[in-house]
Amino acid sequence: MEKIYQHVEDIVTVAELQDGFYEVEVTVLVRRSGGSESDFIRMQLESYDGEKKCRQLTVKGCRDSAMQWF
Repeated sequence: MEKIYQHVEDIVTVAELQDGFYEVEVTVLVRRSGGSESDFIRMQLESYDGEKKCRQLTVKGCRDSAMQWF
């Protein structure tokens, strides 16, 4: 999973460098073991007034195919 986290971070960093950047959100759901185990990764970066930035990382794991996250 560490490599996936790094790729998500890279996507957010590249998006932030784009002209006129305002916000980026990346969501990844990795299902394993025939769908009975999952890892959910969400990273969001927002720019307020073009200066202040708010970075949020959410990571959840679940061993039940009936996920209650959404």
